[in-house]
Amino acid sequence: MEIDLEKIKKNLDFECDVEVLKTVDSTNLYLKRKSDIDHDMLVIAKTQTSGKGRHGKSFYSDENGIYMSLLLNKTIPAKNVYLLTVSAAVAVAETLNNLYGIN
Repeated sequence: MEIDLEKIKKNLDFECDVEVLKTVDSTNLYLKRKSDIDHDMLVIAKTQTSGKGRHGKSFYSDENGIYMSLLLNKTIPAKNVYLLTVSAAVAVAETLNNLYGIN
C-alpha cells in the first residue's frame, strides 16, 4: 500500500505538518533531531531501521507496516496525557478503515 500524503493532510482535523519518508532509523528519533520544531508535526515511514517500542525495546519494522510519530507542541494537562495513546490508536484504526477499508 502506498502512503498518500494528500489524503492524510486532507483528513487531519487539526493543523499539522506531515512528512512521509520511505525509510528512517526511527520516526521518534527523527523528530527528536528536529529540536527547533515549534508546531505539531507527524512523521510517517514505510520502514524503520532502528524502531523502538515501549521501554526502549527494539522491534522489526518491515515494509509491510506504517510507522509514525506525532509531535504535539500544544499544552496537554497532565491528567489527560494517558488518553493520547488510546485516542491515537482509535484514530488510526478509524482512518485506515475509512480510507482503505482495512479493519
